[in-house]
Amino acid sequence: ALGALGERAAPSLRALVAALEHEEAHVRIYAAESLASMGPKAGEATKDLARAMRDPIPGVRWAASEALASIGPAAQSAVPALIEALKDEFLYVRICAAEALGSIGPTAQTAREALTVAANDPALRNEAEWALNRIDGIAPGKPVASPHVPAPSVALPPETTAARTANPPVDWDTKTGRNIV
Repeated sequence: ALGALGERAAPSLRALVAALEHEEAHVRIYAAESLASMGPKAGEATKDLARAMRDPIPGVRWAASEALASIGPAAQSAVPALIEALKDEFLYVRICAAEALGSIGPTAQTAREALTVAANDPALRNEAEWALNRIDGIAPGKPVASPHVPAPSVALPPETTAARTANPPVDWDTKTGRNIV
């Protein structure tokens, strides 16, 4: 409900920050998503969201990085946590971390090298290039090849779209295949 209120949920910021520590993963995820809906008004939660980037549940990490992306430049203090998240074992966490770094913009200069390395992953290339362009001050819009990322040495497969039918799982296990399609 607080997430649906967007910026008007700002008086609940402290309660949402406290919920980032809740024992139930879904509560932590929804708290981060509610903070994301507040946009820059959730700037005071940056330190707590950066700490959530180390949560053992991948869904909490990607929700926290989405919240940091919505905060934008005021989330600059989270840049080290987002750089570390570019190496996360889960692709969606890496994608959201790159998005957050791009949303922070020119004050995320220290992420330049990590984003350049991340762009070597074909699944992360577009987000990493977008983030590098934003850090360089290039406005969003038509994609522009980043001068920091070499052209791919192989053709990338065409992008496909999949219909979303439900929320993604908040945890999964690659060894057993639990919650993996």
